[in-house]
Amino acid sequence: MDEQIKTENEKKKEYLKSYEPLVLAAKIADRKVIDCRRDKVSISMFYDDMPHGTDKKDLSDYIVRLEKLEKDQVNARYDKISRYVEIEQRIEMLKDEDQKNLLKIKYLECKTWTEVCEEVGYEWAQVHRIHNKALRNFKIYDTQ
Repeated sequence: MDEQIKTENEKKKEYLKSYEPLVLAAKIADRKVIDCRRDKVSISMFYDDMPHGTDKKDLSDYIVRLEKLEKDQVNARYDKISRYVEIEQRIEMLKDEDQKNLLKIKYLECKTWTEVCEEVGYEWAQVHRIHNKALRNFKIYDTQ
């Protein structure tokens, strides 16, 4: 029975941790859009006295690339927000406020255990006791 609880808790932790990579993916997508825009601006700021033809192909390539990056950015943000809402709703099903707060700080704010301890004002051992209780009470599925 103890092994079954341990296995179930590991599944719950993996589910809760699934938000953090989506945060990173959204940040990377944001950065790609910013870099693409910055690169285009810095290229177009190069001036000389020589005559040049129109740069329509370069501009259209840039627009296509930027549109793809912006679409990826929107998708990454949507995935992040969807998972956040899903996990937060599951956490809100817990009855104990300490357990709710701890899971939100750890998994939705992506804090380290040290940061969690500082924020909730409990010692390391107490935080882990609350975390273990929260995992036992946390439901991934409605029928669990």
